[in-house]
Formats: sequence, C-alpha cells, structure tokens
Amino acid sequence: MEHAVVLGAGVSGLCAARGLAGHARRITIVERDVLDDSGGHRGPALPRRGVPQGRHVHALLGTGSMALERLFPGLAEELVRAGAVRSQLLSQARYVLGGAPLARGETGVVALQATRPLLESVLRRRVRALDNVDFLDGHDVLGPVFQNGRVTGARVQPRTDGPAGAPDGAEPGTERAGQESGTGGAGEPVRSPPRWSSTRPGARGARPPGSPRPGSRRPRRSGRGSTSATPPASCGCRRALSTATGRC
Repeated sequence: MEHAVVLGAGVSGLCAARGLAGHARRITIVERDVLDDSGGHRGPALPRRGVPQGRHVHALLGTGSMALERLFPGLAEELVRAGAVRSQLLSQARYVLGGAPLARGETGVVALQATRPLLESVLRRRVRALDNVDFLDGHDVLGPVFQNGRVTGARVQPRTDGPAGAPDGAEPGTERAGQESGTGGAGEPVRSPPRWSSTRPGARGARPPGSPRPGSRRPRRSGRGSTSATPPASCGCRRALSTATGRC
C-alpha cells in the first residue's frame, strides 16, 4: 500500500497506525484537536476536547496491557517512568460494582493506573518515532472521497478554532489513500446527507416531525369548524366523513 489515512489520533487510531506501519509506505493520521506531547517532559499532559472522558479515572488491565505491549514493546515500563502506577487487582486496589465491594485477594493480575492524556502522549511519542507516519492535527474531516465506487481518501480542512493562523473558510484538501495526497476535488464529491434522518434500521430517510406518513391524509377542517377524517373500513366511500353530520 502506498498511502494509508487514519482518522483520529486516539488510542485506537494510534494502534491502527502502528499496525499499518509495516504495510503502507506512508501513513497520515488526521486529528481535529491540536495535540500536546508535553506529558512526562514539561509537565502533565492535559485532557483534549475530542476525548470527553479524558478526565475520568483510567487503568490498563492485564489483557489490554498485553495487547498494547505486542504493538509497542516496553510500553508498560515507559508508562511507569512517565508516572503511571502499577497495582495488584483486588489486593492493592478496591473495586466496588453496583454498590457491592468485590472480595479482596491475590489475583496475580497487574493493572497500570494512568491518566488518559498520559497514555495517549506516550503512545503518540512511539508512533511519531515511526519514519513513515505523519500527523495532521487541527484538521476536521469533511467526509470520504469516492472513486470508481471505492473510498480512496478523505476531505479535510483546518479547524477555525484550531492552530493559530488557521484561516476561516480555508479550502479543503484531500488526503488520498493508496496514492500521493494533494488538494483538489479528486474523486466523487461528498454528497449532503438527507435533511431528515431516521432511527429505523434500513430507512433511507424519515419524515419531518408532525408530517403525515406517506399515503395518509392529513385531517382537514370543515367550514363550520368540525374536523373531517377518513371514513371507517365498513364504509366503501373514499370521501371524507364529516364528524359534524355523520354523512359521507
């Protein structure tokens, strides 16, 4: 693969970029936030706007630590050096689920307690060290680019509240997967979504609130203020039945 584009520089995006590093000549990670890699160097890393749960308590459990260790050998030790704390589950840490504390005991499972910004900052340093990975932060993803029925890239543009100097109404660029990136309208333009979305699976769109269902008749007002409605099934007449007269 010539060029891979990863949307989002969170934990999953960073892991995806690391997994692609051996299969793509060039990888671009697009992120809407301006990334701060100061954690563990000039002070604590700060939560970013794109991670609402960034201020919550975080911990890497045993399986998660092993999975990340396979992608980033030595990550656990690096996290500890940066400030993460190791703890034995159920012996050095107390867990309360649904108001009931779990029994204390030795499990042999070690958890790494680290803030979300610290975890992301260490992962980003690892990914930045890869020669074929670039970060494009402070950019919004406008949508996919299509060519011959396939997604070939993503349309991006600087955020107006992103990096200093990002111009308002900047022309969008195109990050293309599988080829060199550039600006312009390569591929099929991103189509606008339907005005009304539907929560029903498989629906192409939904009616606006308060509008009649397709094929139904909106109730009408007669001249005397009475409401007319569709006649009952026992009446074969297709005309409206007046609720005031009871006649078709």
